[in-house]
Amino acid sequence: MEMVSLFFKIFFACICLTFLWFCLKKSMLFVRPILSSIQSSKIFTDLIKNDIYDKLTINRSIKFYIPPKCQGNHPFEEKQRKQPVKKTDLTKSLDTFLGYNQTCRNLLILGASGMGKTSFALNYFLHNMRRLKKNRHKIVLVSLGTNNADNLILSHSDKKSSVLFIDGLDEDTKALENRAQRIRQLIEISQKYKRLVITSNLNFFPKDKNMPRKKGYERIGSGNIKKNSYSEFKTVYLSPFNFSDIKKYMQAHFSIWDIGTKKRSLSFIKEDAIFRMNPFLLSHLKEIFRDKTAIQSMNDMYKKIIENWISREHNWEDKPLLNLFVHRLAVELYLRREDRGMESITQKDLIKKAEDWRITLLPLANNEKSLICQSQSGLVNFSHRSVMEYLFIERLMAGDKSCYQKLLTQQMAAFLLKALENKNPQNLIKEFDWLSQFELKAHGLTIKQSNDSGNNQKDLFSAILRKNPQFKFLGRLRALILNPIFFEFGWDPKLNRNLRSTVHQRKTTLMKVPEKELSVIINPNKIELIKKDKERKKILFNEKDFRGYNNLSNNFPMTNLTKAMGLKGLILFNNINQSKNFCVLPDLKTFKRFTLYFWSK
Repeated sequence: MEMVSLFFKIFFACICLTFLWFCLKKSMLFVRPILSSIQSSKIFTDLIKNDIYDKLTINRSIKFYIPPKCQGNHPFEEKQRKQPVKKTDLTKSLDTFLGYNQTCRNLLILGASGMGKTSFALNYFLHNMRRLKKNRHKIVLVSLGTNNADNLILSHSDKKSSVLFIDGLDEDTKALENRAQRIRQLIEISQKYKRLVITSNLNFFPKDKNMPRKKGYERIGSGNIKKNSYSEFKTVYLSPFNFSDIKKYMQAHFSIWDIGTKKRSLSFIKEDAIFRMNPFLLSHLKEIFRDKTAIQSMNDMYKKIIENWISREHNWEDKPLLNLFVHRLAVELYLRREDRGMESITQKDLIKKAEDWRITLLPLANNEKSLICQSQSGLVNFSHRSVMEYLFIERLMAGDKSCYQKLLTQQMAAFLLKALENKNPQNLIKEFDWLSQFELKAHGLTIKQSNDSGNNQKDLFSAILRKNPQFKFLGRLRALILNPIFFEFGWDPKLNRNLRSTVHQRKTTLMKVPEKELSVIINPNKIELIKKDKERKKILFNEKDFRGYNNLSNNFPMTNLTKAMGLKGLILFNNINQSKNFCVLPDLKTFKRFTLYFWSK
């Protein structure tokens, strides 16, 4: 009996110790961020004082922070690779880059919107200040989201022994008109610094086609044809969160009483693409999934976050009015960002704008759960840029004409495509991957504007083509894209001339295509391809195919469109435009910009 009693005592003691350890661990998960916030307040004083970051942004960034990983490959390439992508700790990678002599002085950190680029910049700044003095670097942290960024970069006295950390290239209003020129300007004003680190959105950093490619690096030419020089950036990509990272976050963020909410959150995350689960969304998971409202996409999550915030603003009894106000504020901040030099507005200007909108401006809460924040100097902005981007797209989809034909950010394009995807079975995000290298605008049309009769089931693409004679060639593209000659060769003026000769003179022509390692025999009714160690391939055609191909002159827009998009892009472009609810058309002057047309409400 004594042995049994002793056993139960030991067993009970183990249970108690386990419970105490669990409680201590949980409490530390909550206390650690608070202590971190208190200890770091002095470190970030200068950043707050100079309006580089506001206090709420800093607190959000260091609370429940998950150290990100990085990789050498673009995240969208992961599914195409057979071998797993090697991922490393980004903090350690940056320590190595700054701590050792590198052949390249510039580092570029790329990540999708909301992936935590600003959080990493602030946490690395904090990490550096807590290191031993001998391992510490002098870091000058500047956000390009502020309008005095250049002055802050130039005014630092000890540049030679300092590292310049520039955050948010995609938020820089000076980069809107000419990204490459702005990069060159930043390189010039930072050339006296020991190292340069820049964070930017995926695909926002310009690709210089005149520069030779080097794996793991990006290059920007001098901009002067006579100067044969360039600046080189070592490039790393923020890795998407894996399921382990998300569970680690949720363990710290969810209490033992939130089992149901945690289960619903994990269920959604498993079904949706993990890379879309960014730190901002993670911080709102608990309130998003607290009730059993159906959440099917990233757009639904942002909608829920905004609804919850509006319901918490007790000073605003008229909730629809507050909803209208934040939508108009999002449009105002984005459209006037170039004039103001930032995506913020002063309290004085905001009051004036509210009067213009005939809205009585009431006090808004200014805490960590607020979506609209006010800095110490009185600047008002959204707590996270993606909130502004989502609200802008909602106004665009609702038919706000001031949002039409305005350059969209990558995140805006993702929100827009997700909204359009609800009416289309295909995954538009995947189909539009190729379009991310171009600038994208959007334009809503009503049935009356399209000069078409009937209802929303009418083909918008056909309506646009009929209304705009300049796009007649796209109608021809529809027929031509399936032409076996074009599919095999793309646009080849040399082949075009030989086809013309064959049709009129009725003789066989032999042509060499060195870049494709092909010999081409053109007969009156067929083309034969001869490739070394490959079976001879025949392409049959008819007179109609010849006429369609030969009617396109060498300076026809088709030539430039093919060069800009490639054959794969043309095929995707053609497939997308078969949709009944929207279509995408190029700017025929530059082919660097596309406009997405959709049926507006």
